[in-house]
Amino acid sequence: MSSRSSQIDMFVPQLALEPVAQDHTSAPIGELSLRQQELLLRRQLVKSRRRGDLVEQAACYLRLGDIQLTRGDTELAGDLYRQALKLSQTAHDQRQATARSK
Repeated sequence: MSSRSSQIDMFVPQLALEPVAQDHTSAPIGELSLRQQELLLRRQLVKSRRRGDLVEQAACYLRLGDIQLTRGDTELAGDLYRQALKLSQTAHDQRQATARSK
């Protein structure tokens, strides 16, 4: 089975989003409908913003982009991917600055 969604799901555990899904529902995130996944990710995005967790925010945006790409909305997917990249770069820069200051 080489569908787009199966390719997406293999990255979810690496992004630490699988445990998030299991906190809210008994089904793994890959077994939820795209709408359910999107709602779950948007809730997680709000929580990660409150905590200031840039890595988790980037992971949420990346997965939301994957969902939009699966739906065929390439423009919105691109916007979400760019947001994920921006957050990842910011998180990387912060880690580098912290490492240099030690």
